[in-house]
Amino acid sequence: MVDDTDTMDLKEIFRTMDCDGSGTISQKELLDFLKAVSGDIDAEEVKDIFNKLDSSNDRSIDFDEFKLMMDNMKSLGWTKETQDADTISEEEIRRVFDIVDRDKSGSLSKREAKRACNLIAEKFGIKEVDKWLSEQDVDGDGVLSYAEFKMSIAGNLLIDI
Repeated sequence: MVDDTDTMDLKEIFRTMDCDGSGTISQKELLDFLKAVSGDIDAEEVKDIFNKLDSSNDRSIDFDEFKLMMDNMKSLGWTKETQDADTISEEEIRRVFDIVDRDKSGSLSKREAKRACNLIAEKFGIKEVDKWLSEQDVDGDGVLSYAEFKMSIAGNLLIDI
C-alpha cells in the first residue's frame, strides 16, 4: 500500500510531467520525462504500458492511471538514478531544463525548481534545492538561466564524483 508521502511525491511528479497543465499526461510528456530522469528507458515498453492504461483511448492518462503506470515501471526495474558528469549529455540537461521550466520563460524560478525537486535532486545529485538555487544564481536575478543551470549541474556532478 502506498503511504501519504509516496502519494504526495507522485502528485508532484505528475504535475511536473503535465507540461501543458491539462491535468493529464500525454504519451509524449511521459516519454520526455522518463528519458530526462533515466537514460535506461525502453520507449516501446513505455508505449505498451501507456496504451494499456489509456482505457478511454483519449491518448492521455489521469493521476490514478499514472500511479498504476509507475507501479508497472518499477516492476520492470526502472528507478531514478544519479549520473556522473561524464555520462550526462547536453541534450539530457536541456531536456530536464525544459521540463522544469513550466512557464517556458527560459529560466527557472524558485517555485519551478522546488516543484521539480525530485527530478532535479535525484538526477543530478543536488542535496538541498534552496541552497543550490542561491549558490548557482550567479547574476543574482532570483532565477536560473539555462547557462547557470547547466554550469551548476556540471559542477555538482564533478564534486560528487
